[in-house]
Amino acid sequence: MQPKNNPQNGRVDHDPARKILAEVREAYDAWHKAHPVRDYPPASTLFVLPVEEILRWLRFITANLKAHGIHPDMQQLLQGTITKLEALGYRSSPDA
Repeated sequence: MQPKNNPQNGRVDHDPARKILAEVREAYDAWHKAHPVRDYPPASTLFVLPVEEILRWLRFITANLKAHGIHPDMQQLLQGTITKLEALGYRSSPDA
């Protein structure tokens, strides 16, 4: 039996947070490959972390994009993902 939420087999099972993250992963991966930033983890590293840690990274990346006034589509996608995760009750310190 394969483990749930295994990034190697692509299963997200019934975890609502993982379903939300699966929706954004492909877009983030394509964006990261087109605009590699050393300080941002690739999708293969980011999306296997615990949800709270992913949320922290998404906040960090979104804040940096906003500060530089770049990639508004990615800002909007990440902010929407943050909002959805928060609606499920996930929290992390934006400064963590």
